[in-house]
Amino acid sequence: MTTISHTQLCAGLKISRARVDQWLSRGFITLETETMSGRVRQWTERDAIKLAALKDMAEANLPLEQVAPHIHSLTCRNQDAYLVIYYGPHRLIPSSRRGDPAPNESELNGPEITVPGHLASDIFLGADLLNFLSKGGARVAIALPLHLIAERVERIFVEAQF
Repeated sequence: MTTISHTQLCAGLKISRARVDQWLSRGFITLETETMSGRVRQWTERDAIKLAALKDMAEANLPLEQVAPHIHSLTCRNQDAYLVIYYGPHRLIPSSRRGDPAPNESELNGPEITVPGHLASDIFLGADLLNFLSKGGARVAIALPLHLIAERVERIFVEAQF
């Protein structure tokens, strides 16, 4: 597994080490590898992608305590993929008796509501994103281009090897 140092990653992403340390201590990012006391923190490419996505969200003035949980499962993307964090309508599930099977998609006919402050997220390929947005899947959305974030992080890793 290829890693780079905390200093190299922060320099490459143009973010202060103190800011990253602050985000780590607040739990906005969880790393795959633990840093041993007295050693330089090392970043995997997957963790670096999470940090780059969080930085982009911070630059968009999004509330990090609300959006940070949506980046925990990000991985490297080589295709036209977007992490979409959105406020959208939710359909209430009709009540049923205990032991009844869960309703399928066609049986979800409860009212549609938007829960204030409740964010949802999904990862979409380019064509699927347009379809989701055009059908009203989100009332407000921000889309992070994961393929471009991954390319940016990959360049930082390549430059760090020289």
